[in-house]
Amino acid sequence: MSAILCDLIRADREYMQLFDAVEAQWKPKPLPIAVTGLCEGAAGALYISLIRDLRDRFSCPVLMVCAEEREAVRLRNFFANFDLKAAFYSARDLNLYNIVSSHETEQERVGVLFGILAGDYDVILTTPD
Repeated sequence: MSAILCDLIRADREYMQLFDAVEAQWKPKPLPIAVTGLCEGAAGALYISLIRDLRDRFSCPVLMVCAEEREAVRLRNFFANFDLKAAFYSARDLNLYNIVSSHETEQERVGVLFGILAGDYDVILTTPD
């Protein structure tokens, strides 16, 4: 189903103009892309198409910065439904006191970094934190 959706999006002239502009800007220097003003379904379809096209063209994962952790986790699960390998790089816990705490978050973060180096992911989701 996702391949059909991506093919329909790629067939759209405006999408191809958008992708050509993105590609022209990425070749000399990868810069951020902001996607706004789309409903959730349209944004999701655009994300899937852009991620696949950028991955195929540049052979590297896409970094998506979401406004909040809840949105990043939702998108990670959404992408998994469309056979995209997504990881969530969580914010680092800030400890102001010398306390014993779980290193689970640190281990997850290091695991994502190793996965990036190994080429395991199509998209990395994170927050500005």
